[in-house]
Amino acid sequence: MKHELNIPEAVMHAAATILQQYVPEITSRYLKAAILQYHYTGDAAETKAIVKRKLTRTECCQILDISQTTLHRYIHAGYLKTVKIGPRLIRIDPESVQNLLDNGVPVETEQNQ
Repeated sequence: MKHELNIPEAVMHAAATILQQYVPEITSRYLKAAILQYHYTGDAAETKAIVKRKLTRTECCQILDISQTTLHRYIHAGYLKTVKIGPRLIRIDPESVQNLLDNGVPVETEQNQ
């Protein structure tokens, strides 16, 4: 089941800007993650915990707004933790996704690539 978020980036940025007076740490990326969480879980749970269950690669890419190639780079670099379910089936730990959303990729790593 694939969820698409068809909200233009300018609208997400404007909404995040409006909400910042109430939630100073909110960003457009954080808001997008919260909306995607609502789609996945069907409720408006606390936005700090994006999701409780392990994420598929596609879900993780949508939440982080990255490509599959970047996702695999982040996994191999150790930024995202995975759980191996089968020979070719993995799930991504939501805590590592939240950590990446909160802290981002270290600057020195981005410059080396």
